[in-house]
Amino acid sequence: MAKTQIPRRAGQLLELVDVKGQYVDNTIVGPFQGNNWTGQFQLRVVNSTGNTLSKLSLPNNKFTRLLFMGKFQFHFADYNGDGYPDFTLGQYAGSNGNWYEIFEVNAHGIVQLQTKPTAQLFASDFAYSPLFQQVKPDGFRIKYYDNAKPGWYQATYSWRNGTFEQTSIRKASSS
Repeated sequence: MAKTQIPRRAGQLLELVDVKGQYVDNTIVGPFQGNNWTGQFQLRVVNSTGNTLSKLSLPNNKFTRLLFMGKFQFHFADYNGDGYPDFTLGQYAGSNGNWYEIFEVNAHGIVQLQTKPTAQLFASDFAYSPLFQQVKPDGFRIKYYDNAKPGWYQATYSWRNGTFEQTSIRKASSS
């Protein structure tokens, strides 16, 4: 699925592996047309000889099954300013975007970073691992379209007390 060199971790790769699922070539026209890998996956940190150094099973009770429609690269940033590489992983939420979670590769392995006010972040992006716009040394901004209050919005999150907390929402210009 995905395999990417981890910044500041010489010889270590982050990979997403299908551990219990199925592959289907979906011919029905729509958002899920094409290659579909569904089921249970693992995020793994592996060294240059292929040994697994850390792993985290997905889904983690937020999705009953995950769906990926092709290979992709992970994109890393240090959103919380702690010196460890962070990355996003998302799933399709609808025609306006994906739900995302943020993870970090640190001395303890792969850990999920918490976000408030919701455990997942909605962004009008369809990449499986996008880079969010970094603001300050310890925060990021996402952009999304809200059908309930028609328009584009930007939400800013800052790292506080071990959690990314939403610190502002403002109307944004169109995409």
